[in-house]
Amino acid sequence: MLFNSIMIKHVMTLILWWYLVTADFEYDLQMVVLTHSCEPECTFNYSEVTSETINFLPGSECGIVCGILTFNSRTDLSISQLTKAFEFMTIFYGGLIFDNTSFTNFTFFPKNDVSGQFEFACYTFGLTVVNNSQLSDTTFFLDIAYMKDKHTFTCPFLFENNPQLDTNNFCNKTDMIGLKSVGNLKDCGCRGDEKTSESIGTLRNCSVIYDFSLSNISDSVDDLSVLSGITDVHGDMEIKMSNIQNLSFFNNLKEIRSHHNLMEETITLNIHENSEMRRLDLPALKEMSSSQWLPVIINLENLHPDFCLTHSEVMWFLLKKISFSNIHSKLCQTPYIPKGLDTFCNSSRLEDSQNHCTIINGSLIIENGDEQYVSKLSNLEYLFGSLTIQNTTLKNLDFLRRLKYIALFEDEYVIQIVSNMDLEKANIPRLSNIISKSNRTVVVHNNPLLLKPKRFPFQVTYATNVVFIGDYYANSSSVSCFMSRFIFGMCFIEIIKLVLNLPIKYRQFLVFRSVFGKPL
Repeated sequence: MLFNSIMIKHVMTLILWWYLVTADFEYDLQMVVLTHSCEPECTFNYSEVTSETINFLPGSECGIVCGILTFNSRTDLSISQLTKAFEFMTIFYGGLIFDNTSFTNFTFFPKNDVSGQFEFACYTFGLTVVNNSQLSDTTFFLDIAYMKDKHTFTCPFLFENNPQLDTNNFCNKTDMIGLKSVGNLKDCGCRGDEKTSESIGTLRNCSVIYDFSLSNISDSVDDLSVLSGITDVHGDMEIKMSNIQNLSFFNNLKEIRSHHNLMEETITLNIHENSEMRRLDLPALKEMSSSQWLPVIINLENLHPDFCLTHSEVMWFLLKKISFSNIHSKLCQTPYIPKGLDTFCNSSRLEDSQNHCTIINGSLIIENGDEQYVSKLSNLEYLFGSLTIQNTTLKNLDFLRRLKYIALFEDEYVIQIVSNMDLEKANIPRLSNIISKSNRTVVVHNNPLLLKPKRFPFQVTYATNVVFIGDYYANSSSVSCFMSRFIFGMCFIEIIKLVLNLPIKYRQFLVFRSVFGKPL
């Protein structure tokens, strides 16, 4: 009986594992199909390539083939057999995975007659080459024409634990920027994960590192100076449980570029549990990006109570459309020195404020009697505080047509548009990023003339994702909204109906891929 129960347990475990793997594959494949509008008859629907599944590979009638091709230890086909099977597939959309094969090369894909290369749209799932003990030939990787993410001009590339593969041959290949190479015969750059005071010295003379994780270290460690030569981080950065006061030792770090697939919501810069950290201080940083149109997310959590971000740092985050999962920070009180044509104004009564402010520091309240002064806001781009428009006779918000960014470090509603009896149009068309320490709520209430159908005051993207409340959105039959952490587009009721008619695992992606909404 005991033996039978153990066997049943193992069988059930295998069934559960198979189900999860299959479900994940189907989900990922469906994402490829939706992303590239793949034809069903031109899609390879199997999770691995074997002598059985190869018979279902789309034929010569398909100019483009979609799928996630996995070659592994169960790929019981020779190079010559694979060459014959793939002879018509010169353009491929999806993902290529070579995991634990016994091949010395992967030169069984044909070249397109026009480009002279095998064409691979790699931006959905990229190229993964791991645990291939015999692989030594790099010809295939150099001959691919990679169709990349239009935002970051790269794809997810992973080469790991291929003991005979020299990845130096394509480290500097412009088509493969951002490649992660670990545990091969020769690797690109330096591996930066799991560094402590004992191991940080291994990064001396490194300028490019792949992923970076630093923990249990203090400012007193002399070896922090070894990080001053780092200019690029390919992957994510994490700094935790350390006694450092700032990141000024990264004084030459220019770029952080993360690489995720389409459905990951991953933190690019994760700084947490650093009880002595008071400032960020990354003076040379010029770029933070993520592949696949995904948001760049920063986490600032459980730092020193006096930790603060400067106006310049927050403005840079806003400009780069960077979002925060947590922002345990104040706004530094150090004076901001305007640059170029910027005009910096401290918040005050609108009647007494300066003309043509481009930056306002503090919450902006527009009330009855302020209507004649709103033209002063016609150049406003950055607001460090909340926006309240209440009890006015305004008919529109055209004076906010240049407002692009809001950063709020107090526990207040981001925007309140309340009790404006003559208001017909509430449009802030250029608002493109909202950073809020806690409350991400917009209130639109008791504006009886506000135009129907109900729309949002600005484009709803990941960076401007908020909760809309008030009677303007109550009981609406024309618009509804998914306010999840993955929202990227507008949420008209027609889209919601479409999503609700699909299996649960596909709904999130359709919301993600929806066309950005038009504002009011």
